[in-house]
Amino acid sequence: MMSLGNKHFNSDKKLTLKNLIHEFRDIFLVKPEDDPPVDVEPMYIEFEGTTRPIKVRQRTYSLDQLLFLKKKIEEPIDAGYITSNSASK
Repeated sequence: MMSLGNKHFNSDKKLTLKNLIHEFRDIFLVKPEDDPPVDVEPMYIEFEGTTRPIKVRQRTYSLDQLLFLKKKIEEPIDAGYITSNSASK
């Protein structure tokens, strides 16, 4: 909310948007921790008997692409939408 740039929203529009989000906070996610986990069945993929793993070489990216990807990955981490999973291997 606070990251809205001045080129798109003046202070009146920002205040109006902020008030709307708080008025309808039951449908808008105000803070990442406000969103409870979803209770869904795990997804399982069944392979056919003839399915075999394939070997694919690693993709290579230019420096600009790598910096862009790093920025896009860090944004949800910094916002608290993605957290580290210590149980992950």
